[in-house]
Amino acid sequence: MHSNIQLSPTLETNNQISFLDLLIIRKSQRLEIDIHRKPTTTDTTINYLSNHPMEQKQAIYRYHIERMLRLPLNRTRQLR
Repeated sequence: MHSNIQLSPTLETNNQISFLDLLIIRKSQRLEIDIHRKPTTTDTTINYLSNHPMEQKQAIYRYHIERMLRLPLNRTRQLR
């Protein structure tokens, strides 16, 4: 372990804790998962008219769809 690395605990608030890009929600008998969205998220993608290859423009959409389908999200959390 490097001496400059400092670990700090993340505390649970409102029965929720963020871990990486997930939000783990503690219910009475189970845990639910949601996608953690930071308040500074802009949801901006590459403009269609930009001079980037089409693969780069479509990559973010493929990523979000794939993540939505692979995570065990309930229907209301998928639609947000």
